Amino acid sequence: MTLLSISLAAMFVDLVKGLSWPVVVAVVLIYYRSEFGILIPRMTEAGPTGVKFGPAIKQMEEGNALSSVSKVNRSNVILPAPTPAVAIVEEIIQKNISEIEKDDQVRFLVRDLASARVTYSFERIYNIIFGSQIEALKRLNQNVKVSVSDAQEFFNEYYKKNPDAYPYGFDGWVRFLKEQVFVKEEDGMFEITDIGREFLGYMILARLSENKPL
Repeated sequence: MTLLSISLAAMFVDLVKGLSWPVVVAVVLIYYRSEFGILIPRMTEAGPTGVKFGPAIKQMEEGNALSSVSKVNRSNVILPAPTPAVAIVEEIIQKNISEIEKDDQVRFLVRDLASARVTYSFERIYNIIFGSQIEALKRLNQNVKVSVSDAQEFFNEYYKKNPDAYPYGFDGWVRFLKEQVFVKEEDGMFEITDIGREFLGYMILARLSENKPL
């Protein structure tokens, strides 16, 4: 199942918003039954206003959160008018940098912006990460390395309880952790990265629950 297939599925539903919803969608589902075979178990809501897919689909669409949040649109460098909250923070920042040596101001601002973006990225990741993936990170943090077979066995315990929640299997489950650079694999062994440890630390500081579904 590809992201293109996901986009096609959503597009067809959007096309029938103003038409006879039950009849047309039934035809689409029959014609594209192979493409919808994986999507339907993860579909959480469907109606004339569109469709919503479950957490497994969201993880596949996310990509690397740290990289995506750091992209800058160079074609649009004009800043929009600040919101009231942003205006207050800007005033505080202006005051702070005025007390810093001019040569260090850019370094200070870059570090501050990078920290804010990392926090935002971790918030996004926490919203879609599975409880089993958090538990895997915790166990990796306690061990130096874990074999692929042991990781597969760990995943299977969750898969047996709710197989429909993992349409992409073990590969999709671990792929999300790799894309976020939380774990790395070398010579058939998994180990947690510094970024993975930082994410666990973020959860503690933000007082976020480790007990998440799936």
